[in-house]
Amino acid sequence: MKGDDTLAAGWELHWRARLGGDAKLQAQDKSESMVGRQIGAYKILALLGVGGMGQVYQACDTRLDRMAALKILPSEVASDQERMRRFIQEAKAASALNHPNVAHIYEIGESEGVHFIAMEYVEGQTLEARIQAGRNPSPGQPSGGPPSPRERGTRGEGEQSRPLETAEILELGIQVADALDEAHTKGITHRDIKPANLILTPRGQVKVLDFGLAKVTRPEQETLDSDFSTVMTTSPGLLMGTVQYMSPEQALGHEVDHRTDIFSLGVMLYEMATGRRPFSGSTATEIIDQILHTQPEPVARFNHQGPAELEQIVLKCMEKDRERRYQSAHELLLNLKILKRNLEAGAGVAQGKTRLRRFLPSWSSGVRSARLAILMLVGGLMALLALLMAFDVGNLRKWGEGLLFSKTIAFAKRDWLVIADFENLTGEEIFDKSLNSGLGVSLEQSSYINVYPRRSIESSLRRMKKEAVQQLDANTARGIAEREGLKLVLAPSISAIGGVYMLSAAIQNPITGVSLRSESLRAEGQPQVLTALDQLAKKIRQDLGETRDAVSKQSKPLVQVTTSSLEALKLFSLAVEKSRAGNFEEARTFYEDALRIDPTFTAARGALGMVNFELFDREKGKELLAQAVQHVEGLTEKEKYNLLAFHATAVQNDLPKAIDYWRSLLALYPDAGAAHNNLGRVYLRMEHYDDAVAEFKEAIRIDPYLMVSYFNLNSIYLFQLGDIASALALCKQQISYNDRDQGAFYHLGWAYLGKDDFDQARAAFEKALEINPRLSWNLSGLGHAYRHPESRCQGFLGSL
Repeated sequence: MKGDDTLAAGWELHWRARLGGDAKLQAQDKSESMVGRQIGAYKILALLGVGGMGQVYQACDTRLDRMAALKILPSEVASDQERMRRFIQEAKAASALNHPNVAHIYEIGESEGVHFIAMEYVEGQTLEARIQAGRNPSPGQPSGGPPSPRERGTRGEGEQSRPLETAEILELGIQVADALDEAHTKGITHRDIKPANLILTPRGQVKVLDFGLAKVTRPEQETLDSDFSTVMTTSPGLLMGTVQYMSPEQALGHEVDHRTDIFSLGVMLYEMATGRRPFSGSTATEIIDQILHTQPEPVARFNHQGPAELEQIVLKCMEKDRERRYQSAHELLLNLKILKRNLEAGAGVAQGKTRLRRFLPSWSSGVRSARLAILMLVGGLMALLALLMAFDVGNLRKWGEGLLFSKTIAFAKRDWLVIADFENLTGEEIFDKSLNSGLGVSLEQSSYINVYPRRSIESSLRRMKKEAVQQLDANTARGIAEREGLKLVLAPSISAIGGVYMLSAAIQNPITGVSLRSESLRAEGQPQVLTALDQLAKKIRQDLGETRDAVSKQSKPLVQVTTSSLEALKLFSLAVEKSRAGNFEEARTFYEDALRIDPTFTAARGALGMVNFELFDREKGKELLAQAVQHVEGLTEKEKYNLLAFHATAVQNDLPKAIDYWRSLLALYPDAGAAHNNLGRVYLRMEHYDDAVAEFKEAIRIDPYLMVSYFNLNSIYLFQLGDIASALALCKQQISYNDRDQGAFYHLGWAYLGKDDFDQARAAFEKALEINPRLSWNLSGLGHAYRHPESRCQGFLGSL
């Protein structure tokens, strides 16, 4: 430090923001005695700030003859052993950061009972002061100069600054993102990223302050209890500024991770690009309500010069659902760098075209003759194109990389959509599972959209060598969509404040993670949530390209086709999950519990009837199916025909009628793989093998993870048609999609028996037994394989 008062003001303003109010006035009497004292190797020169979180001084390191910022810890921190332990642990982690954009921690020490932290002293001004330097002054007020604490806390619609230049925004954003990338890689989350915590040096370098400190100098959980809310409301200069940069999960007091810093950086980028904060209000409650429920005004409204790609980056950072944000600071850093390079390349291209234009003839007076025009076109076309391409290469690169930011929804009729599970930000368990089913039922009424089945999601995860997940987050859903070549991902969430629920859903590009469209709806209390969910699904359908008329024609109210009870819907969802896993006893219990809550829940009654058939209680199953079909018009079209077809098959034994119902369903939903499989089973019972083969093949084409269709088709190939070659090929295809399906190895064993390849047959049956040792037909197949030679068969049978 060279005695520059302007540069010193940057640190003083930073610590006013950190500690609250005018620090010198607050602590003039309290801390005068510290100035001039020696604390360890540090001679204290001047006070920078003081407050409940400690005193900060400018000090000289007498050992290394350098300036330092010395923070003296408050007695309540120093005397609390647990907080001190956490403090030291965090500070040690932060001190391990060695990055040019991070203000370093020199040491943690104690001298004469005084605990302190010595940090790098950075010459410069805060980013907050840099933004405020362009604030439009009120009448009679000079422009420039540091803002008052109240201005910092309440700047909103009427007090906004001029936007920074795009080049400066990108340069600053890149430096901060780079620092966060380094910190996050080492497991450190800042949790208090805001302009007051960034110092800009005279050379334009950013220094991020207080890494690792914010977390340990406040409660473990930033819950919004009444005391905390009161403090924020009555102390806008201190805490309201912090609140305005909080992520939704931080504002709700939920566990946070590195993505909270990405949200805060997005708020800062927005503020730099527009001169105003995206969320404002007169109280903390108003601000938090905006953070949770309100989309920021478009950047272009306040900055007509900024590129659209910058707004897309900013809005992705500020996604309310953290699964829809950039998933790493590194990903954000790359996008900022790409945009910076594109803009620089575009500027170079513009200059090049201006230079090129001097060498081209003026066409303002027209071409003198047709012959001259033809000669110039033919003789100079290639050279001109080469010149233009040389000058436009930057634009071509910009266009290609700009696809990363494209918000165009490329979705055609019958394309596939993966729905991630609801992120439940309410803490209310009633929404777990129930909303997933409700949204799926609403969207699956559409014949325009194909919803990727949960069964196929689970199979895809196994193929990706990932464990089955209880909660399908958006990041995992995007990975599945990208691997399987599916068009889009839908990432829904629900949050609540004061008994009001906000349901949101974002349509995402599975490759880039960019949110192409977001929709939100409010529900005034729990009883209105399912109705709001239904309306949200209709908005999503229209966003994907379905006409309003088609949505209207294929939309029965969700509470009609399912239930008005969230509890019953949750139990139904659990039953479906258990049934899919083959746990039919548990599924039956959940279906019965759902019906006890809502006896009019027709979908649950029909599903319970089918489960009873799986459990070989045919009489009970027939009774339940007969009851359900009396109310079939209350179901979705897909569920209606599904139930009627099963009733015709299992209760009435009217197979032609069942075929008619399945065909009616497939006329509306031609990509319903399970319906093709079930139609094939009816044809199989009628011994119409060619028709059955065609339906099973179509089911597999639509859904290559539908293992039951492989089983049915191979049964025809092996035991009806004797087509060994087709069976072998189908078994290998099936195993490529699921190498843990016993049916594939069971049929593979029989195919090898048909080829008299007994060693391969035994290996296949043994694999089937390894997967499922309880199925008797696997044991029977292995017995057949051991019959050749007979002596080995006898040894095997003797062990049974």
